Amino acid sequence: MAALASALEWLGAGAKTAVGYGRMVNPTNTAQKWLDKIMDELRNDKDFKGQPEETLWKKALSEKYLLASAEIKKESLPLVQEKWKELGIDWNNPVGNSAKAAKINFSK
Repeated sequence: MAALASALEWLGAGAKTAVGYGRMVNPTNTAQKWLDKIMDELRNDKDFKGQPEETLWKKALSEKYLLASAEIKKESLPLVQEKWKELGIDWNNPVGNSAKAAKINFSK
């Protein structure tokens, strides 16, 4: 199964693979790529440069999250929750206004 998934992701199937059709995409990889891209953008943004990771993962990311597709939201939420846990932020009982506001955004 892993070899088939790899082949479909790499080569695709069907007549129009050269233009992007027929490719298999792992949604978790898509969500992780989205998160990585957004976090890189935030780390390099002049308004957030030098801010602690915790701030980026709460306030800044939650605002970008609101603009994401439903699929990205669904697949990236567990990744965000995992990161919050690593950062010591309690998902079920966030402390502080920015954490509470971020959880509301992530719940939309």
